[in-house]
Amino acid sequence: MPQYKKPGSGRDFKPGQSGNPNGRKPLPKELKEAKKINATMFQEAVNKLAGMTMQALKEYVSNGSPTMLEMAIVGQLKAATSGKTSPLAFLCDRTIGPVQQQFKVQVDGGISVELDAMTEEQKKKYLEEIRSGLTQNPA
Repeated sequence: MPQYKKPGSGRDFKPGQSGNPNGRKPLPKELKEAKKINATMFQEAVNKLAGMTMQALKEYVSNGSPTMLEMAIVGQLKAATSGKTSPLAFLCDRTIGPVQQQFKVQVDGGISVELDAMTEEQKKKYLEEIRSGLTQNPA
């Protein structure tokens, strides 16, 4: 049977020695450029492409010179038009922001309470009041 070395403590370096003495390898030039893309550039590209008709989008891709970002967005748009909802949700989250759900509760006496306007602490207190039968309008 072969002999296996007992695993170390996870610190198999001499004191004062780094785990990576040469440091991190530099990023390729293409990746550095891609990291420079900011939210505004992304939003502008989505707005530009999402407003096009399918025919105009096809012409832009074949005749224009779309950037890699634009091509990625086109891919997401094509997937969204084929019935997949996650690509569209991705684009909307990155441009508009996540959709905020509003929760309204109507209790006896016609009192309406907007739960999304309440803090977590207020929601907990209100829930306790409902459970104890002492429900009042938290405003």
